[in-house]
Amino acid sequence: MGYRIAGVVLFAICSVLIGEMNYSSRLPQVRLSQGKEGFEKYCRKCHSLEAGESGFGPTLHRIASVASTRRSGQSAVDYLWESVVDPAAFKATEGIMPVGLASEIGREKLFQIISYLMSIEGNRDYASLGGGASKWQPVASEAKREVEWSLVRLNRGKELFYGKGKCAECHILNPVNSADYLLAPSLSGVGVNDEAYLRESLNCPSCYLSRGYRFGKAMIEDELVSGRLIEREDGLVLINRKDSGFLVTKISKEDDIEWSETKTSLMPAYADGAFSGEEMDDLILFLRSLR
Repeated sequence: MGYRIAGVVLFAICSVLIGEMNYSSRLPQVRLSQGKEGFEKYCRKCHSLEAGESGFGPTLHRIASVASTRRSGQSAVDYLWESVVDPAAFKATEGIMPVGLASEIGREKLFQIISYLMSIEGNRDYASLGGGASKWQPVASEAKREVEWSLVRLNRGKELFYGKGKCAECHILNPVNSADYLLAPSLSGVGVNDEAYLRESLNCPSCYLSRGYRFGKAMIEDELVSGRLIEREDGLVLINRKDSGFLVTKISKEDDIEWSETKTSLMPAYADGAFSGEEMDDLILFLRSLR
């Protein structure tokens, strides 16, 4: 009997250590590895887990502690659920949280993501997390415009991406880390964002700059040079388009050249009639297919 009890205790301890615990048959099993994968897929493009870093949305550094202080009388778990399910209810910072993202993620995946965020600081109150999960069910049409997902329209959007819009000259669609001299972020997985966010990004690209993409300008021999800004130990680099390639300007610290950072994206704004209304809809449809 003593060996059996010891075995049960050891199994329970191991379950906690590896981040998988089935605390109730009525609730999902916690799998922190799946929660981390979900965070990387759906959240990392806008949110950082590091202190002081932010993208389109605020940093989630120590969010298990911070979330409990955001709204009076609301627990950290309830706040995190509400932030994804009903992002308009409260905004910690300015920005666009995709409406309908919770339905896109799904109930169980969202449960795993929030479990992962809460566990980073050692919080393993999974029962309270399950309570939030059991009360909410995703709504497929939540805050989304009905769209005809036809191959004809998708192909038109794809043609605009590679042709008239010239999007592929700066953006890639592969899920790889951006190279030092890449001008714009990868659009792999951009389809998890809602239509309003994608439309705003096309119409006003300078409104929300991607994390990790800074822009600057410098006066070199009476000529204004601008581009994506990358600082290095020995100076900085400005990258911009030139014909079918890139113009890379390297500035050494020893050059004694004045430069400044700007908040203006190099991406052109498509709000000025570059596309017809139907073309814009088709391009957004193609972008939403990238998941």
